[in-house]
Formats: sequence, C-alpha cells, structure tokens
Amino acid sequence: EVRHLEDLVDATCDRYGVPKGEEFKWSPRRGSWMHTALTGASRTAFFAEMLAHCTEVGAEACVVILDKDSSTVAGSKATAEYATELLIRQVDRIALRRSATTIIVVDRPGGGRGEEERFLTAALDVLKYGSGHSLPKQIALNPLCTTSHFIRLLQVADVVVSCATQFVAGEARFSPGVFYDSVRPLLRGDPVGGSAITVY
Repeated sequence: EVRHLEDLVDATCDRYGVPKGEEFKWSPRRGSWMHTALTGASRTAFFAEMLAHCTEVGAEACVVILDKDSSTVAGSKATAEYATELLIRQVDRIALRRSATTIIVVDRPGGGRGEEERFLTAALDVLKYGSGHSLPKQIALNPLCTTSHFIRLLQVADVVVSCATQFVAGEARFSPGVFYDSVRPLLRGDPVGGSAITVY
C-alpha cells in the first residue's frame, strides 16, 4: 500500500495547493508557504484528510517520546540511542503481529552526518546484538536515511509524532482535535505494553 498511500497524500497536497517540492509539517517554519497560506481550519482539514487516507489503508503508528532529564526503566540515562531502541522494538512488534518483514525509512537527523552515523550505529546495535534484549525478528535491514522532502509519508510521520508529542505535553489549542479525530485511530495499541505511545 506504500505507493498507493503516497499517491493519495500527493493528491491531497494538490487539492490544497501545496507547491511541488514543498514539505508540509505540523509546525511549518516561519516564512514557508504552509506557514502563511494553509492556516486555521484549512490546515486542520488538510491534516484530517491526509491521515484519513492512512487509516483507510490500514496504516499503524507508534510514537516514542523521551524526556532526556529522566532515566530509563533500568535507571540509566535516557538517550537518543535508547529512544531508537524503543522505536525499533515497537516497529518489530507491529510487523510480527502482521506476519510481515519490514524496512524502516527515516528522515535524516538534523545534526548532520555525525548525528546520522550515531543513529545508524545505535540501530545496528539493536538489530545485530540486541542491546541486552532478544533480537528484532521482522526488520530486514538497518534503517535507511533519506530527506523527508522526497517522501510524503515521512512528512505524514512528522505530523503524527509532532501532534502526539504536543498533545501529551499538554498543548490545548491545536493538537487535541487532530489527535483524537485523526492520530488516535492510527495508534492501534501494542500487544506487549498496551499502548502505541511510549513516554520515558
């Protein structure tokens, strides 16, 4: 369904006038087309239509939210590498439940090549060595990095994660409506933890 869903999201972008090559985000940067031209109820409707396509094709979402000032369950420092491990394990559980082998595609981290290498190394540690847990079974390769400008579904992922994070953090103006109506249906639940949002 990936190509089909990408086409549906592209068609929604065309209907709302999103310029070719323009990236959409939950919080668009100041001065961008979306920041000035797609606002208020129109932006909410755009998100709703786009996320409805995801629900229609049976897409699922999981969100990992990490408080770097807190510690892990084991009492160690919460790190970005730890968040990477939690995400990989959530994706593996979804794939296992679906009896599917999967590939993870991620947006390039904002810190440049060094940050990308750290992320990929942490992911490889989880996939090849288990990081103290059993190895993920359903993930075919180490995650592939690209820029979200090229893939609409990575932009959809930004909307889901950003909306869920703001909602959990208590933002009360924009996130609750989109979260309850459009994001929550994608969070199907985790067979181990019981929730598709993991907060640490």
